[in-house]
Amino acid sequence: FHKIRNALSGLFDALESGGGYFSALSCLYAIMDICTSYAPKTGIRAIKEQIDEGFVLPEFSIDRLCRDAGISHAHLLRLFKQAYGCTIKKYVTDKRMDLASELLLGTDLSVRSVAYSCGFADEIHFMKIFKKEKGISALQFRKKGTAPALSPKK
Repeated sequence: FHKIRNALSGLFDALESGGGYFSALSCLYAIMDICTSYAPKTGIRAIKEQIDEGFVLPEFSIDRLCRDAGISHAHLLRLFKQAYGCTIKKYVTDKRMDLASELLLGTDLSVRSVAYSCGFADEIHFMKIFKKEKGISALQFRKKGTAPALSPKK
């Protein structure tokens, strides 16, 4: 709260010293900025931020996002698809696959550890999704050392 106290002090100083309209307005904007930074984030952008921050956590779920946002599952899916052009499931899968690719190429973690690090509950499910999304197994991907060329989807 020292930020607010300092900003208010600056506003009062500007008003008392006759510092002018723009000095006072600048201080007022600084106060508003501080206050809005403490406000809870709402809307689809905030939900996307929650996904970006929590997709690797074991407790992550779309149902939990819905509860936290106070909206229905169908409404959340519709809003997300309108805003970002893909489903939440596809978005999360892509995020997980990107992270998995980085971990497979940049670390010596086991495939099981990579799976858990990317938010998958088990290694088998991870390997099935990885092969479906990347076209090769996670071990082949690591051995090859680079991402395969993407073929156009039909």
